[in-house]
Amino acid sequence: MSARRNCPLCGHHLPDDSAPSILEKPLTDSVKYMAFLNFCKRHDLPRLGRQETGDGEGPRPGYFFLKVPGHADLFLKDSLAFGSAAEIVNELATIAKLDGLYLNSSGGALVEAWKLYAALKGKTPVAIVHSCCASSALLVAFAADKILIDPQAQMGCHPVCGAVMGNSLDLRKTALQLDLATEQLVEIIKARTGQPESVVRDWLNPEKGFRFFSAQEAVNVGLADGFFELPPPAVIAEK
Repeated sequence: MSARRNCPLCGHHLPDDSAPSILEKPLTDSVKYMAFLNFCKRHDLPRLGRQETGDGEGPRPGYFFLKVPGHADLFLKDSLAFGSAAEIVNELATIAKLDGLYLNSSGGALVEAWKLYAALKGKTPVAIVHSCCASSALLVAFAADKILIDPQAQMGCHPVCGAVMGNSLDLRKTALQLDLATEQLVEIIKARTGQPESVVRDWLNPEKGFRFFSAQEAVNVGLADGFFELPPPAVIAEK
C-alpha cells in the first residue's frame, strides 16, 4: 500500500474517477490547508488581480468558498483589483458565520479591502495567513477575531498611496482622501495591536516606505495573535 497526494477539492490525480469530492470528507485543518495550497489546475479559479476573463469581462476575484451544511471557509489568494470584492460580499451575505478565512494577498485597492472588512467583521472567528498578508490585505485579516500566521509568512504595511490625473484641485482632493484613509488605518491598527499611536504612525510614515514584519515580529507587535501549526499533507492510501 502506498500513499499518494491528490487534489483535496475533487480527488483528481487518483487512479480512478470515482474518488469522493472534498465535500464528502471531514473538513479537517489538513484538508482545508491543502485545498488552499494545492487545488489542481483543472479548477480554473477567477483571480483578484488584473486578468481578463475569456469572455471579455473584467477581473474577477481569486477566491473560493468551501461549504458543507453548517460549515464554511473562505480562501482568498491574490491582490485586490477595483471591483473585485462584490462577488465575495454577495456570497458572504448568504452565510451566517465563517469557520475560517485563509489569506495570501499582497493587498491592492483599499476601497475593496474596506468592503471585505465590513462583510467579514463579526462573522469570522479566525484568519490564517499563509505566505503574505500586506498593504490593504491587513485590513481584511483584521476583520477576524483572531489572526494566526504561518511561521514562514510575512505581514507588511506602508503609507496609503494612490494615483490621480487632473488639475491642482484634483490633486489636493486626492491628498485629502489619502490623509483621511491614513487616519482611519492608524485608528484600526492601533486598536488591533495595542501599539502606541506614534509607533503606528511611524509604520505608515510616507518617508519610510514599506515595512515588512516576519511572522515572529508580527506576533510580537500584535499584528497576529499566534502561529498557525501547519497540518500534515493530505494523502490518500491506494492499494
